[in-house]
Amino acid sequence: YHSKDMASINYEDYLQGLVEEICVSNNINSKNIKSIIKAKDIYLGLDRAIPCGLIITELITNSLKHAFPEGRKGEIKIDLKKEKEGNYSLIVNDNGIGIPENVNLTETESLGFTLLKALVKQLKGEMKITGKKGTKVSITFPGDDI
Repeated sequence: YHSKDMASINYEDYLQGLVEEICVSNNINSKNIKSIIKAKDIYLGLDRAIPCGLIITELITNSLKHAFPEGRKGEIKIDLKKEKEGNYSLIVNDNGIGIPENVNLTETESLGFTLLKALVKQLKGEMKITGKKGTKVSITFPGDDI
């Protein structure tokens, strides 16, 4: 994505465009939902860039559909960084209404959640979801080749 070679992608630039396109395709007014993206100096090879893009697309789309009902204003944050141990940390969170108490994510069989689990597995990563004050999805995955 706007890269001189296909070996790695400047992920901050990619995410800016991706989130913008998701908002446009969902008819989201940028005055109501603010996106904050932190992925400075992150360059991912295609083996990670594609699953991460699909994960982020699913998470952002879910936030836009469910977190801000009836025109509610809010924020969606994406933070992707490389940790000292060489692992990557991806956190996507919103300050919306959160996950209803009657929803058990470990037992849900929705297509979106099934897709998320498969993509995290493809990255050899781990995922944690909390839904109290908004929804927060934290994913860690190794920085070595997969």
